[in-house]
Amino acid sequence: MVMQSLYKGGCENLEVEAGDVLELMAAANFFQLDSLLRYCESRCSKLVHLDNVVSMYIHAKVYNAVQLLEYCQGFLLQNMVALLTYDDSVRRLIFGKKLHNHDVLAGLLLTLQARIKARSSPRAGKK
Repeated sequence: MVMQSLYKGGCENLEVEAGDVLELMAAANFFQLDSLLRYCESRCSKLVHLDNVVSMYIHAKVYNAVQLLEYCQGFLLQNMVALLTYDDSVRRLIFGKKLHNHDVLAGLLLTLQARIKARSSPRAGKK
């Protein structure tokens, strides 16, 4: 089914096991198959939880999965207190060595600012 999707260019009937989606995302990124990458991002966003958000975040960054990266940033922001007390992986991600050409804390700040601005914009127009 994956090969059919690659040849036909569509992902609407594609079903990928949760354990295989990151590997498929790597292939989609490598072969620059944008629709398949978006499918993988969507599938991964449904799989994000406390145990794997750091891994998903790193994979999103490595494979240039912008939508998944934004989703992970939102998840991190919404669950920050729980995540910081859950285990050390989030603390290491945020406060440890920077990912290649990426400052996690700065990315979270930009995401938070964008969300605050988006929430305040519609209200400003309703005055």
